[in-house]
Amino acid sequence: MLLGASGITARTWEVTAIGADYGFIRLEGVRSPAPLRAGELASVHLTWLAKDSGEPVSAFVHLVDESGNGLSQHDGPPGGKDTPFQSWMPGLILYSTHNITIPEALPPGRYRLVAGLYYPERAHEPLVPANGSSPRLDIGNVDVIP
Repeated sequence: MLLGASGITARTWEVTAIGADYGFIRLEGVRSPAPLRAGELASVHLTWLAKDSGEPVSAFVHLVDESGNGLSQHDGPPGGKDTPFQSWMPGLILYSTHNITIPEALPPGRYRLVAGLYYPERAHEPLVPANGSSPRLDIGNVDVIP
């Protein structure tokens, strides 16, 4: 098996299960970044499962403070630009990386990551997963260190 030959094991990094079901797609999990300093780039990795044919949606990941105020964000399609929604089929696993710049002036502390989906023509109306109550899903934290 290539995985074993490469020296990479199945648990190379920690993935947090999410399971937010949007009907045609489900956010399976997230891998949050290691602690970072202000000014650095936080890479947030999302894993999606296509449950039906694709729809033209965009995913968002926001870095927010304790009051929910946005500090930084990245938006992009589930699966990235290399897997357009027209190619989705049930059972397809999609991976997307959302690179978020930690603001230069952000003091050390723990900040929340929130994510979700929206239709680009209705960006102000994020979708609410069938098994949730909010369009903004808490998916983890980023620790900003001195």
